[in-house]
Amino acid sequence: MRYPDGFSELTYTSTNVQRVENTTFQIPVGATVKRQLNMGTGESVRCTGIRWGANTGSSVVGDSVLVTRTAPNTWHVQTQPAPDNRGVCLSSSPTAYNLSVDFWVVSERSLP
Repeated sequence: MRYPDGFSELTYTSTNVQRVENTTFQIPVGATVKRQLNMGTGESVRCTGIRWGANTGSSVVGDSVLVTRTAPNTWHVQTQPAPDNRGVCLSSSPTAYNLSVDFWVVSERSLP
């Protein structure tokens, strides 16, 4: 991860993508919706996690990611264009940064 001030660190990341395809509200193929995304950054020096579109319990708010369902088993996840691509760094003093993500989620089977 590279921060706006130039600081760079490499650590493992994990994410829970269950909120991308929420089974209580399916995304039709071809549709784009806003979702929240959480990523853990492991033993990070600066952030223990990053959230887009989630309430962090403070006044610092991150922007939602855009999720486009391109096939019954495929979703394209990306941040909104800057400046609406803020993710919140979870730390002792939460801070919002312009942090862009762009990735695909592919399930082994089609989902409703």
